[in-house]
Amino acid sequence: MATTGAMGMDPGRWRLGAAVVGIGLLLGGCADDPGEVTLAEPLTFAPADDVAGPDCDEGYVPGPDHSECFALGEGFEVTAVQEIELGSAVSDAGQITDETVVTIALLPDDAAAFADLTEALAAAEDRERLAMVVAGEVVSAPVVVERVPTGELTIRGWHEAHARAFVDGAG
Repeated sequence: MATTGAMGMDPGRWRLGAAVVGIGLLLGGCADDPGEVTLAEPLTFAPADDVAGPDCDEGYVPGPDHSECFALGEGFEVTAVQEIELGSAVSDAGQITDETVVTIALLPDDAAAFADLTEALAAAEDRERLAMVVAGEVVSAPVVVERVPTGELTIRGWHEAHARAFVDGAG
């Protein structure tokens, strides 16, 4: 029996990488730095130490469609980013596709913490997932396949409505 990830997708299809593609809408309010977007809700990045079925036990955080529950490891919280956008993916040939993506550019200190976290998850023997939590719910938990050194990340593999909900919830 195949398992599905958050949003009803095969977790093997989700990938978190360093490519940044974004066309779209900048969300959030300006902080003191004009290059900074204050998030309406903090965004937490944490390793998904365990993934269980739809009935969350104590200490587990529900996924977006409540089909999965996540036990989270130690992570960090982000309250502002350089930018967050909803956009379209670009193929290897450089063509814009119909696939919707969410692009986030982290502030420098958070980018360094994100690089360390993604490096550890990518180096793990098991296919490690990175939970992104907003308002007490995992909004995404992609498999990490490589270190993301720049703090610029693109989350792929969502239907447009799910991606929009994530950006609206974070921005």
